[in-house]
Amino acid sequence: FQTAFPLFLADRLGYGATGTGLTLGFVGVVNTVVQLRLIGPISDRLGDRNTLVAGLVVGGIGVAGLAVAPNLALLLLALAPAAFGIALANPSLA
Repeated sequence: FQTAFPLFLADRLGYGATGTGLTLGFVGVVNTVVQLRLIGPISDRLGDRNTLVAGLVVGGIGVAGLAVAPNLALLLLALAPAAFGIALANPSLA
């Protein structure tokens, strides 16, 4: 994700290093909030397997939205569930 995403941003929105860094910073904030505050209660309620599945589904929906987002506002709207889903799925893989 971190390798191809900057190329996508450069092509889609004309972003350079600063815009890409800010966008990836947004992903980092979402990941941090999910993994520090939400992953425990969600995993306790759903179990590891269902948490992984939910993360993959939500992340997949977000990534699909990224593919069709024509501007920054819609890109950020799609990036939020993508980052949330990735953050939800990653701990279940460990």
